[in-house]
Amino acid sequence: MRQTFKQMKDEIAKIIPETVDYSVDLEAGDIVIVTTMLDRFTGSEGFLGTISKTIKKKVILRPDESIMLSEEETTKIIKEIILIAETPRIVEEEATIVLMNLLKLIN
Repeated sequence: MRQTFKQMKDEIAKIIPETVDYSVDLEAGDIVIVTTMLDRFTGSEGFLGTISKTIKKKVILRPDESIMLSEEETTKIIKEIILIAETPRIVEEEATIVLMNLLKLIN
């Protein structure tokens, strides 16, 4: 027998303690749980697997916007990571060119 969205929400509420901040939504047939406490839902003792098995539906876990960085902060961090990741490559490429030129001079 198929469960209604309300029935699934009720089943989820039985699994998650009242002290855990979360909300449940329906997105394209999947259950979406939005929370500020991601660590309580994941891992070996997390709720996510139990919920999925209980309601027999795919469950997507999303962070609440309040714990996410802004788009500007995220972009800045990504650019810094890319710069750091590319720096050794530039050094390697320059070193390779220098070594090739030295080898030409020696030979």
